[in-house]
Order: sequence, then structure tokens, then C-alpha cells
Amino acid sequence: LFILILVPIDETPGISILYIFVDIQVNVQHIIDTLKHHFTSESKLALVSTIQFVRTLQIIKEQLKDHVADVIMPQTKPLSPGEILGCTSPIIPDSYSILYIGDGRFHIESIMIHNPNASAYKYDPYSKEFTREYYDIKSMHTIRQSEISKAANGQVWGLVLG
Repeated sequence: LFILILVPIDETPGISILYIFVDIQVNVQHIIDTLKHHFTSESKLALVSTIQFVRTLQIIKEQLKDHVADVIMPQTKPLSPGEILGCTSPIIPDSYSILYIGDGRFHIESIMIHNPNASAYKYDPYSKEFTREYYDIKSMHTIRQSEISKAANGQVWGLVLG
């Protein structure tokens, strides 16, 4: 079990921190064309991604605002608007669909767990694939409960800090 705690800058006096933001260039027009094909004027979208595509999210939001009912970039501080991590994701309003721009499953699973009733979609900017994503919340709860039960009988516990 890994737990990542994000510490706001104002809570770290005396510690020098250098944030380096990476922006990966992708074919934004293909993303927008794909999304316009799949979403209608009634769609409400919550755009999310990892930090390297947050600038792309801003462009997508601007381009889609006249095509769909609403587009938001939800935020969980200290992250940027639209940014998610595997450990940190926002709760989105009811009736909004999740639209994740990125690859892999780790980060999108975080927001699907936090919003189990929201429809989730992923656009992978590397493969240019658009997919509907699912997460088995019931199975996750069953597995977690089983592991908690096993841990309750443990004689030795370890805590990793760092």
C-alpha cells in the first residue's frame, strides 16, 4: 500500500522546492475532432489529465465550449485545474462525464473510484484511441475488505515514511 501525501508549498518553510512542469505536444486537433464526434450539445464534461497534458486540456476546453453543454476542469488542491494523480482526484458534479486525456489506467482509476456513478472516457494521445472506461467498484471493495480482515490478524506492522 502506497500513500502519497502532497504537501502545499506554504507548509514547507525553509525547504527549497523547484517544480518543473512538462508539456508534451500532441495532435490537439485530432483530439477535438474525436470528441466532437462522440459528444453532443447535451454533454457535460469534466476534463482531467496528468500534469504533462494540462495545457492541452485548456485548449480542448476552449474548443469544446460551444459544442457541449458544459466543460469543466475540476481541481483538488494543491494540483492544477484538471490535473489528477493516482492518489488525488476531485469529486465531479452529478451528470458530468469524466474525460481523461492520457495513457494507462492508474490515474483514471483514481477519478473513477472517487466518482463511481460517472461515465468515464479516455483519449490516449499516443495511440489516438478513444475508449469508454469501466471500474469494478464492488470487486475493489470486496478485495479491500478481505485484505483488511487479513491485516487485523497480523502480528507485525510496518509503516513506510519518506
